[in-house]
Amino acid sequence: SVDDPLTRHVISRFYPQIYLCAYPLAAASVRRLLTLLRPARVCGGGWAAAAAGGLLCACLAVRLPGQDQSSNYIVRGYAESVLKGMPEGAVLVTQGDTPMYASRYLSAVEGLR
Repeated sequence: SVDDPLTRHVISRFYPQIYLCAYPLAAASVRRLLTLLRPARVCGGGWAAAAAGGLLCACLAVRLPGQDQSSNYIVRGYAESVLKGMPEGAVLVTQGDTPMYASRYLSAVEGLR
């Protein structure tokens, strides 16, 4: 159900990844369309490529700020709390990728627990 908070989170996080494929394809389509509409001597590949690249940059500039998660420490804080609260020698059993990878990273890379 779309009303489920977990479903909404997954959709909001992974649905925008389609734009990584869509924007380059749109830029290539615009370039191809521009070269078909005008003779090569007038349009030139350079102008069409610049227009396609501009479209790609504009699309990324609009979408990228909303996708930036560099200041989101929710998962890290959760994993730190779980690991710090466990007794020495305890075995952590998780369900799902997010808690497992976050805990594993903190343990293996940063030496927590």
